[in-house]
Order: sequence, then C-alpha cells, then structure tokens
Amino acid sequence: MIPALFLIIMLLVAGIAGKVIVILVLLIALALTLTGFAGSALAFLDALIYGWATGFQSMSFHVLIILFVLMALAELIEFLSGTIGAKTFHASKQAVWGSVIGMFAGSLLAIVTFQFYLIPAGLILGVIIGETVAGRTEAGTIFRSVAGVLIGKISGIILKSLIVVAMSIIIIFHLFG
Repeated sequence: MIPALFLIIMLLVAGIAGKVIVILVLLIALALTLTGFAGSALAFLDALIYGWATGFQSMSFHVLIILFVLMALAELIEFLSGTIGAKTFHASKQAVWGSVIGMFAGSLLAIVTFQFYLIPAGLILGVIIGETVAGRTEAGTIFRSVAGVLIGKISGIILKSLIVVAMSIIIIFHLFG
C-alpha cells in the first residue's frame, strides 16, 4: 500500500517535490537503521521507485545494482555482527541462537506495538535463555555473553548506518547529478 502511494506521489510530482520526498524517505531509512530495522531496504526501494517513476533516467539499472549490493551487504553485516560479538566473548551456540530468535521475536513485537526497546530486550533475553539451556548459569558467564552480543549488535548497526549514509549520498548525487 505505502509503496503504491509513494509511486503515485512520485509520478505526480517527479520534479523537485519528488526529490524532496526521496530525501525525506532516506532520512526515515537512516532513522530506522539506527533502531535496528531494515533501513537499507527502504533506501533501496526509495531509489527503485523513484527510478521507475522517472523512467530510470537518474536512477539507472547500474546504480540500482550497486545500491542492491550495498543493501545486501548492510543486512548481512548487521545479522552476523551479533554472532561475531557473541563468539568473540565466548558465548555458547545456544546463546547465539537465542540471540537470533530473541532479536526476531523482539523485532516483531516492536513492529506491532511501536515499542522499539523490545528489540534489544528480545536479544538479551534470548542470550540469557540460550546460556541457561546450555547449562551456563553463572552470572559472569551470562553477563559476558550478553555484553558480547550487544557490542556486536551495536557495531553492526553502526556499520550498517554508515552503509545507508553511503547509499543516501549515491542516491542524492544521482537525483541532482
């Protein structure tokens, strides 16, 4: 529904107003990225819809391929970052899987309730449950695993945000270039 509405708006105001809308969507994409959501996908869709609405004049297929690769890289980095952090801090396999499941569950609840703190809460709870299932119930071990996952996740979000900024620069350059 929203992409279709966005497309209609782009077709109606493909001039400067359309460019302003693209920039506003890029700002939303960056804000979503900072909260752990797929802002890179929104930035890519923003460029794709604008490209389609304008006959791919400024957003060529080559630009869109580059943006797609950057989007995929950003999502992969964020997904793997928590796992790398957990492994670096010697978390168990169960804690790593718990973090993935907890992050997924927290993301779903955050989307439904608009309470974004549920993403890290799900992540932390998943690690704690995973370590408990693994039989590692010492507070120091659990704390170290949680710290590793959080440090990894935060690092992934920072790297992903930098990629979204790079995507935004490419998109803006091609909007006005």
